[in-house]
Parts: sequence; structure tokens; C-alpha cells
Amino acid sequence: MTIQDSLLIVGAAFTGSLAHCTGMCGGIVLSLNMKERIDSKLKQILANLLYFFGRLCGYCFVGIAFTLLGMNFSRNHVLNGIIFIVLGVLLFISATIFTFFPKGFKVFTQASKPDSKIHSRYKFSLIRLCVQAIESLQALLTFFYKKTFGIAFRSEKFIRFFVIGILNGLLPCGLVYMFALQAAQTMSVMKAMFVMLLFGLGTFLPLFLMGILSLGLLSSRMRSFFLRLCFVIMVYFSGQSIYHGYMQITANASDSSHLHHHHH
Repeated sequence: MTIQDSLLIVGAAFTGSLAHCTGMCGGIVLSLNMKERIDSKLKQILANLLYFFGRLCGYCFVGIAFTLLGMNFSRNHVLNGIIFIVLGVLLFISATIFTFFPKGFKVFTQASKPDSKIHSRYKFSLIRLCVQAIESLQALLTFFYKKTFGIAFRSEKFIRFFVIGILNGLLPCGLVYMFALQAAQTMSVMKAMFVMLLFGLGTFLPLFLMGILSLGLLSSRMRSFFLRLCFVIMVYFSGQSIYHGYMQITANASDSSHLHHHHH
């Protein structure tokens, strides 16, 4: 990864967080910075840094999960190329939905309610069992997540800021998924962690300042501008991934034809 790409990732994360994170996670940050809970400015800064490192850990975990999924399918150059193209297309689609149709992400980021129509349609089938199993697992994970979040939030221990940061980093979020797709393109756990660290760094300043200075939200016009700026950068990465995939497939095809001629 080039220095330019690294700076672009930080830039996209910074603009994306100005437009999105301050609105979505700002409430958590502000409530963590309530004056009666932190009695000195130094403690407040340390608390926000702990929260930030927790979020970094959460982001890295999501990025690694996406990357391992991609690496599982990559067996040869052609398959690798196809994966890069698919990731590029998915990145473009997710950036488009996130920027222009934000409600579209709610399908993936909200716990689904049991659908009685699905259950009645597949009354005694394997599909019904699978649907029920997924719903049960989702309900169980949601229960444990909320329980852990509640315990950490009510705790008086300083480590709570780190735990809440991790939990916040694992929250279903369109912006995080978008950067996790970018991380998956590296096909390397270490590089994926680096991408997610850059993403975390980009989101750090807006949320940190919001917590320390209790800053308000940006105007909707400014948020829209930063969101579109983030979109342009992510489209660039999407195109880069598709091109990389295409080059891998064509290089493999030319190698195969060269070997075929050499054999004859």
C-alpha cells in the first residue's frame, strides 16, 4: 500500500466520520464525557483515548473477519482476480448506499424480527430450521451485546471506556463495513489491520473533539459535503480493486496461452 493510498484512507475516514460518526456515535461519546463521571481534564483525555483504543480493537477485529473470509476463497490467480473484482463492486455498492440511500443499510445493521410468513411457508422444512437457528443466534448475540454494554456503561471502573470502545467498534455500521471491504482487498491479516488502524485514526479527531469540547453536530449541508467527499475516495479504491482483479485474470490468461504455445 502506497503512502498516497494510506493518506486517502485516513482522509475518507475523517470526512466520513464528520458526516456520520458524530451523529451516530456522538451520543455515546457525550454521555461518557458527562462532567459528574470524570472529575479532571486529564482523566477525561485519558478516558477518551482508552475509548479510542477500544474502538481500534473492534475495527481491527471486523477487518480481520472480512479478510479471512476473502482469503478462504482465494486459491489461484483467476479466483483471486474475481475476488478483487467482487470486492471492488461491493465497495462501490456499499459506498453508494451509504452516501445516497443510508436507510438501505438498516436491512443489514438492524436485528430482523421473526417473519411469520417465512415460518408458515416452510413449515416442516430444513429452510425453516435454518431461519430459526439464525434468528435465535442473532437474538442471543444481541442479548449478550446489550447486557455487556449495560454492565460496562454502569461500571465505575476506568477500564469501562476501553470496553465500551470495543463494543462500539463492533456495532453494525455501514461506514465500518465499507472500510472492512477495503481491508479485505489486502488479502493479508496484517495489512487489513493496518487499513482498519488508518480508518480508526481518521475517525479519531472528530469524536475526540466532540467528547473533550462537547462540540455540537455539523450542519446537514456540511455533513452532505463531507459524505460526498468520502464517496469519491471510496469509488477510487473500488475502481483500483476492479482494475487489479482484471489485471490478475488477464495476466493469468496470457501466461496460460504462453505456456500452451511453448509446449507445442
